[in-house]
Amino acid sequence: MRRKRKPIWWYCEVFRRNVYMFIGWREGAAEEWALKNHGVHLMSHGRAHGKTWYIDGNVYVWTENRDMDTIVHECVHAANYIFNDVGHKTEAENDELMAYYIMRLFRLARTGK
Repeated sequence: MRRKRKPIWWYCEVFRRNVYMFIGWREGAAEEWALKNHGVHLMSHGRAHGKTWYIDGNVYVWTENRDMDTIVHECVHAANYIFNDVGHKTEAENDELMAYYIMRLFRLARTGK
């Protein structure tokens, strides 16, 4: 029997947001999981190697491979979505929190923890 695949999941207690990561998944598989489990449509625009969505307070990160460049790129989008939603404006003078948050998201994507 084939084991059901689950995305990497993390609940950020600081910002009270769920992060779901589909690292190395086929795009269609990530879309199917989100629709079945959350009732949301993850729509992509054209050919991409990764995409990040922010829907109803949840972040969904998809990459078709485990390329570190793509994962970091999508982690920046994820952090920006969350920070914008909670009203935290990041600028060069106060970007330390953003840097740590991106580092946390990247570790999550890389290790699953």
